[in-house]
Amino acid sequence: MFVNQDVGAVQVEQIYKSAGKMHDRLWSIATAATAQDQRSVATGLFVASLNDVIDLNESRRAAATNHVPEAIVGLLVLISCGALGFSGYGCGLTGHRRSLSTITFIVLSAMVLLLILDVDRPRRGLILVKQDAMIRLQASLAKDIP
Repeated sequence: MFVNQDVGAVQVEQIYKSAGKMHDRLWSIATAATAQDQRSVATGLFVASLNDVIDLNESRRAAATNHVPEAIVGLLVLISCGALGFSGYGCGLTGHRRSLSTITFIVLSAMVLLLILDVDRPRRGLILVKQDAMIRLQASLAKDIP
């Protein structure tokens, strides 16, 4: 399920649906166990841990699907272009260029924009979010199945 990081959006949605069905089945087991004995410590721990699993799944899903809005990215690019334009205009007014500071400013502006976009999209780019923890969990669950 998590071994291939190049899964498409349809496959990811199928994985989330499958996980949702699994959570629903586990939650029905938890409510049935709670109905049988509301004072059971084991049942309380199971319900609490199941709730944590569902919350964590939703947090992972939100982190994977929530991105910086395109309007904000466009505004960042526009601000960078404006700042570079003012830098060039200032050089034109003084009659001489400060090459080192201008090049440094251009490179730093580009790096900030690229870093924001790269971190915002964890499944592609230079910085990839590894799924090692999920792969280990998947392997340990597969071992436990008789």
